[in-house]
Amino acid sequence: MKFKQTIFFALFVAGVVGYTIYDYSKIKYADKNKSEQTKLFPNKNLQELKEFKITDGEKLIFLKKINATWQLVGPMEYPGDQEYINSAVELLSLPLEELNNLDDESIFSEATVNIGFKFEGGEYKDILVSNKKTSDGRVYIQDIKTKKMYATNADWLNVSTKSIYDFRWKHLFILKENIKKVIFTKNMSKSYSFSYNRAKKIWQNPHHEQMVFSDKKIANFLSNLMAIKVFKFVSEIKNSSILEKYSLSDPTLKIEFVFKNEQIPNWGLNISKEIDGSYFATFINRAQIFELQKDDVNKLKTYLNELN
Repeated sequence: MKFKQTIFFALFVAGVVGYTIYDYSKIKYADKNKSEQTKLFPNKNLQELKEFKITDGEKLIFLKKINATWQLVGPMEYPGDQEYINSAVELLSLPLEELNNLDDESIFSEATVNIGFKFEGGEYKDILVSNKKTSDGRVYIQDIKTKKMYATNADWLNVSTKSIYDFRWKHLFILKENIKKVIFTKNMSKSYSFSYNRAKKIWQNPHHEQMVFSDKKIANFLSNLMAIKVFKFVSEIKNSSILEKYSLSDPTLKIEFVFKNEQIPNWGLNISKEIDGSYFATFINRAQIFELQKDDVNKLKTYLNELN
């Protein structure tokens, strides 16, 4: 009799535990599903976002993902700052609170910021961003198509205040292809070049074979170059008068890379002499002219001095 009671009790406990686990799983699933439904794009993978557009009056920042890379396409074409743009896109993962009983029309009466999103295979969804916030600091937004209103911790108002500089690529160089030759010229007269000898794993001057550098030495130079960012863009066009203005018609330093893949155009950078404590630069195959930090240029010169 005691044995039967023990078996019955064990089966009863197992049943209760099984039901509890099942019920808890349903609750977790329901909570997860509810969480997804409170997002601006429920059940969407943010990696599938293809277009991202901010307008505020005449201001426009238009981004497109091309071959998995964000590109700035308006008001100009320029590579996008991938890290910065992805951090803005991540705001879409924050939950929303739908405001069903909000009847204060003044909240959006002065709103001018419109942010649009387009996922692969989908249509644009545009949101209107209020210039007012909730008492706890959240942002009011409205789905322009459905007229639904929400409060969110995603600060789209702050994103809308950013300039085009924040969204554009600011690194001078990023190594994606094998380099077969490095050329640098000082004062447009004294030129040095180093070709990579793959068999010996060294960089060698073809005109002075005794000038040899290890992979590590060139790698340090490339690492320093990749760490430098544009400090400030000063011109989106370049012509003879603008080049003269920034001392780039006769640059003090020119760096050029020839890639192993001959279909990729050479990469090159011209750097001006020091002008009132500033240095200016331009790429050989892009129109923009920009300012570089003085310390960055001095570090670059130090590395280059070791290669001559």
